[in-house]
Amino acid sequence: MRIYFFFLILLIYKPLHAQAISDSAEKQFNEYLSLYEEGEFVEAKMKLEKILEYRDSLPSTNIALVYNNLGLVEWKLCRYEKAKEYYQIAFSIISDNNPAAKRIRVLALNNYGILQYHRGENSSALDYYFKAEDIIHSFEEKNQSYYKQISMIYLNKAQAYYRLGNYSESLRNSIESTQIKSKYGFPYIGSTYFVQAKSYEKLSMPEKAHSSYLSSISRWTLEYDSTYYELANVYLEYGQFLTNQGNDRLGMLYFDKALENYLVNYGQHHTYTASAYHLIAEYYLKNKNFPKTFENIQLALASVCPGFESKDISGNPPNKESLLDLRLLKIYKAKIDALAQYAEEVAVPESKNRTEIKDAISYLEFAISTNVEAIKVLSRIQGSYLSQESRLYLAENQNDIFVSGIENALQLYGLTGDSEYQDLAYYFASIGKSLELRYELNRKEELFLRSQRDTTATGLLTLKENLDSYSNLIQMEQSKSKSDSIKIKKWQQERFELTRSYETEYYKVFGQELDTIGFQPFTENYVADIQSRIGRYQTCIEYTLTDPDSSGSRELYAFLYNRKGLRIYESTLDLGFEKRIEEINKYFSEFNPIENNSEDTDSLNFMLRFFYQKLVEPIEDGINGNRIIIVPDNELAYIPFGALIRDDEGSYLLYDYEISYALNSQYIAKRRNHIRINKPELRIIAHNYTDSRNYPDQTDSSASIMVSNPLLELGSAEKEAEHILDVIQGRWIKDNLAKEKVIQQIREADILHFAMHASSSTSESSSTFLALSSASDSTYSNLLFDYEIEPLNLSTDLVVLNACSSGSGLLYHGEGIFSLSRSFLLGGTKAIVHTQWTIDDNTSSTIISQFYKGLSCGMRKSKALRHAQLRYLEESFPAFRHPYYWAAYQTVGDDSPVAPNRRMQITLICLGLIVSVLVLVRYRQKRKGKRAVN
Repeated sequence: MRIYFFFLILLIYKPLHAQAISDSAEKQFNEYLSLYEEGEFVEAKMKLEKILEYRDSLPSTNIALVYNNLGLVEWKLCRYEKAKEYYQIAFSIISDNNPAAKRIRVLALNNYGILQYHRGENSSALDYYFKAEDIIHSFEEKNQSYYKQISMIYLNKAQAYYRLGNYSESLRNSIESTQIKSKYGFPYIGSTYFVQAKSYEKLSMPEKAHSSYLSSISRWTLEYDSTYYELANVYLEYGQFLTNQGNDRLGMLYFDKALENYLVNYGQHHTYTASAYHLIAEYYLKNKNFPKTFENIQLALASVCPGFESKDISGNPPNKESLLDLRLLKIYKAKIDALAQYAEEVAVPESKNRTEIKDAISYLEFAISTNVEAIKVLSRIQGSYLSQESRLYLAENQNDIFVSGIENALQLYGLTGDSEYQDLAYYFASIGKSLELRYELNRKEELFLRSQRDTTATGLLTLKENLDSYSNLIQMEQSKSKSDSIKIKKWQQERFELTRSYETEYYKVFGQELDTIGFQPFTENYVADIQSRIGRYQTCIEYTLTDPDSSGSRELYAFLYNRKGLRIYESTLDLGFEKRIEEINKYFSEFNPIENNSEDTDSLNFMLRFFYQKLVEPIEDGINGNRIIIVPDNELAYIPFGALIRDDEGSYLLYDYEISYALNSQYIAKRRNHIRINKPELRIIAHNYTDSRNYPDQTDSSASIMVSNPLLELGSAEKEAEHILDVIQGRWIKDNLAKEKVIQQIREADILHFAMHASSSTSESSSTFLALSSASDSTYSNLLFDYEIEPLNLSTDLVVLNACSSGSGLLYHGEGIFSLSRSFLLGGTKAIVHTQWTIDDNTSSTIISQFYKGLSCGMRKSKALRHAQLRYLEESFPAFRHPYYWAAYQTVGDDSPVAPNRRMQITLICLGLIVSVLVLVRYRQKRKGKRAVN
C-alpha cells in the first residue's frame, strides 16, 4: 500500500509559478514517509494535513493521494470511521480519467476494501474490490501494472469469499491470482496457494489441499528462504490439516517447524510463539498426553507474559498486561479444558481411590483459579481496544469461560459436598451476565458520544480514540520480530496519561464513575448478599444455557435461590428445544387472529406445555412463595413464562405466580424504590402520528436506520392516555415532543409512560429507537435512540413502554436481547414494563388501565400487572383469551410499589387511632385513680 509515483505526478502538473508550494508539499511528503516508516503515525498525519493546506494549488490527483495516505494512517491508529471517510474522499474527488487517476482510484477502493475486510465487513469489502476491478478492466493498456493490480484484487476477493464461506468462489479467485502471478513473475504466490489449500480443505478435497499446502511452502521458500516468517502460518495450518486427516506424526512435525520459525523470527517472548505452543498443547491434549499438554501450555503462558517462567501447571501469570490479552485468554481457555479433562480421567465416577479423588480435586481447583484469571483478562479486554478478531472471538467464545467455571465448580461440589462450590458455580453464571452488560454499555457509550456535538463529549470520544490508537500501536509493535522497547514504553506512558484524563472526563459526561458494571471478585458472602435482596416469599431463577455441541445438544443450568438457600438443577436439551423457541417467537411476532385456527392454537399450547416441563416443572418444588424473578439467558428471553401451561387443563403459570424479570441477579433490588408518602407523578408521552402522510423515508446506511413511509396512525394512543388519567393522577405531554423536551421529562418523572411507535434492532450495527413525532430531518431529531437513553443517569421509578415490541430486539450470542427496555434499565431506571411482541390496541388499553389502577393502590408492579392480566382473562370472550393478547407484557427490574398502599395507610391510621384512644383511656384511668386516693 506504499504510495508511489507522487513526485512524478507533481512534476507533470505543477506550474512554474507554484514552485515554492510544490517544494514545500514535496518536503512534507518526504517527512511523512520517514515518520510512517518509524511508526510515528500521529506526527506523520500532521505532515499530511500540512500538505492539505495547499490543496487549491495542487492537482486533485495529488490531493487524492494525500487523503488515501490519511486513511492509511488513521487505520494504523485504529480510527476506522475516520479512515473510511478519508478513503471515500480519495476516490470521489478525482474527476480525471487518465491512467494515473484511475490507478489512484483503484488504490483507494482497494484500501477501503481491505479496511472493511479487517473489520469483518466481508460483503462490503467485496463491493469495493469489484468497483476497483471494474476500473482496472477499463485500462486500455494491458501492461505489467494492469496485471499486478488485477492479481492483487483477485487475491483479496478470494480471502473475503473464504471468510464468507463461499469456498468455490474463493478457490476460483485464488487460482486466477496464481495464474497471473506465475505468468508475470509477481511475488506472493505463496499466499494464493495458501488460500487455495484452505478452500480445498473446506470443499472436502484433501488431496488437492495437501498439494496446495506444499506448493505454498515451496513458493515461499523459493521467493525468500526456509526461515521466512510467512511460512510459520502455513506450517501451522498444514499441521492442523494433517492431524485432522489422522496423520498425527507428520502434523506434529509441521507444528515443530512452525515453532522453530517463530523462535528464529520472533524469539521466545512473542504472541506468535505462544500460539505455536498453544496449538502443540492442543495436539497433545487430543492424544491424552497430559504431561506434554501441561508443559506446552505453561510455555505458551511464559511466551505471552514476559517475566512469568513457572512450569508448574498450578501457576498462572500475575494479573497485569500481557503482550496480547486475547492470546492470553485463548491459552487460559485451553488450560481450563486440559485441567478439567485430566481431573475427569483421574477420578472416574466408580473410582474409590482417595489419592485419585484428591488429585482430581487439586486439578479442578487449578482450573477454577484459571477460570477466575481468565475472567479478569476478559474484563480487561472489554475495557480496552477491541480489534475485529477480538470482537469475533468474544462473541463466539466468552460464554465458554463462564460455563466451564460452572461445570468445574459443580464437579468439585460432587466430589467434596462443599456448598461453597455451589456458590462459586452461581458466581460464574451471574458474573458472566455482568460482563455482557458491560460489553454492551461500552458499545452504546461510543455511539452516544458520536451523536453529540458539545465539546466535552467530542473531547471524551477523542480521548477514547487516542487510547485505542496507542493500544493498537503497542500490539502492532509487540507483534514485530524485532520490536522497539523504547517506542513501547513511550506509548504505554502516553496511554497511562490518557487513561487518567479519560476517567476524569467520563464523569463529566456520564455523571458516574467508570466501570459501574463488570468484574466483581468472588467472596464467601457473594450468594448471601444477593439472597438478602429478595423478599421472604420470593424466589429467583437464573438460567444459563451452554452453546450447542456437535450433535446440537445443550446443557441448561437453573440456579434457584431464595431465603432458604441455593439449589442448582442441570438438564440436557436437544436440538428440538432451540427449534421450538424459534417457532414460538415466530408465532407471536407474526400472529394473525383472522388466519389463526384451532390447529395453530393446539401447536402453541403444546409448546407452552413443553417449555413448562423443561424449564419450571423440574425445579418447582424449590420455589418458596408465589413470587418469581426470572433471569433468562440467550434465547430464553423470548419465552413468555406467564403463559406457560402447567397441566392438561390449560392452567397458565400466571394463575399461580407473580412473575417479574431481571437482566442480572446483581441488579435485583439494588436500587429499591423508597417508601412513598405522596402519590408519584405520572407523565404520559403519546403521539397519534396523524400527520404521518408527510413523513419521508429515512435511511442511514452507517447506522442502519430505516423508518417506513408512512408511519401508521395511532388513534388508540390518545384513548390510552385518557383511560390511564382516569385511574391515576398525571400529565399528558402531547404538544411538544422535541427530543430535548422528552429527555427532560424522562429525567423528571416518577413514572413515565410511552405510547408510540418503536423500532427494534435488525442487525448488529443498528439501534432501537422511539419515533417521538412525524416531523423528520436529516439529524433524526424526532428519533430517541437507545444509546441516547443509557447515559442519562436516571432515577425514574418506572418506565412503561407501551410501544410495539419494546422488549424485543436482535438476539446477540451470549448477550441477551438488545432493546429499548434494556437501555432504560442500564440508564438507571429502576423498573420497566414492556411488550415482547406487537400488541393489540384494545387489549393494550384494557390491561394498562387495570395495571395503573393496581399501582395507584400501592400494589407491587408484578402484582399489579398480574392482577390486570387475570382481570382481562376473566372478563374477555374466549376468543380473546389467547396468550397473544395478554402475555406480551413483562415487568423487569425493581418490583416494589411506586405508590403508597391505601389499605396499609388506612390500617396504619386505624391502628394509630386505636393506640391513641387506648393511651388516652389509660391516662384518664390513672388520673381518676389519683383523685380517688386523694
